[in-house]
Amino acid sequence: MATLDQQLLAVYDEFNRKQKIKTHLQHLHLIIAQKEQEKEELAMILDEEQADLDALEGKSLYAIFQYLLGNKEEELEKAKQEYLAAYVKYNSLVSNLEDLQEERIVLEKSYSSLHAIDQEFAALMKQKLALLNQKNKLPAGYDKLTEKIANYQSKIRELQQTIKKGVSAKKYLHKVMLGLQQIEHWGNVPPIEVPTRIDKKVERINKDIYVANNYLQKYEDELSDISDLFQLDYQREVNQLEYFLDQFIDCLITDWIVKHKIHNAFHLIVNIMDKITRIGEMMDYEIDKTKGYIQEEEEVKATLVMEQIEAKEGPSK
Repeated sequence: MATLDQQLLAVYDEFNRKQKIKTHLQHLHLIIAQKEQEKEELAMILDEEQADLDALEGKSLYAIFQYLLGNKEEELEKAKQEYLAAYVKYNSLVSNLEDLQEERIVLEKSYSSLHAIDQEFAALMKQKLALLNQKNKLPAGYDKLTEKIANYQSKIRELQQTIKKGVSAKKYLHKVMLGLQQIEHWGNVPPIEVPTRIDKKVERINKDIYVANNYLQKYEDELSDISDLFQLDYQREVNQLEYFLDQFIDCLITDWIVKHKIHNAFHLIVNIMDKITRIGEMMDYEIDKTKGYIQEEEEVKATLVMEQIEAKEGPSK
């Protein structure tokens, strides 16, 4: 029965093969997409050349005109050559595209056959690491990589938490927007003349405004913290949020009650919500990028362990 190290070496070879196939497949997808676009363009050119050739060979007014001028044969020969060149180029591209598509099918089958290799390798590696940890024989540099990955994971959690706070702020901002729409629908009148049903709605909106402002304050604080903690350049976004917060309460209360400028307040809220959405998209991108860094470090960790095994067992075939 193969030892744990021997099993790891064998599975590691398959794991690496899967990664190479994946990379090659990604490259093939791009090339095939480009070739298919070229095929469409060449097909249009071929149709145009065919139309030109048909016009010269037919009984059209253009063909008769060329015949009277005495240069129909010359034009016809030129059209045939241009059509032939387009035809050869098109057929060559079609043949190349078919080869690439067949190669992709073969690679996809190979990749699919290795669908469980990641889990198998991870399970064996987990066993190996447990043994190495018990014997205090983890490879040099392994602990630093583990710490680095933990920092990346912490960064992702902080970003996700900040995104959630932004979502909560948007939730209450949306409630304020709906309330303003109802007030506008009922009509803008001085607070003294507001009917009871509108007065209650005004009170509800005021509460929602202060709750939303509270969430925005927390969101802005979180954004500032992660900018400092992880050296992320969100200062421009922090400054813009601070600007919005400076005018948020005063603008909303004075504009739609005293100055009756509901549209101004509505526009302000839309701007804030759009800003939160854009910041969230930036953070999602940062999270995806950080996950990529984690994967790279995990691969380095695995390589350290495999090199240690190979040094003891001999290189895998």
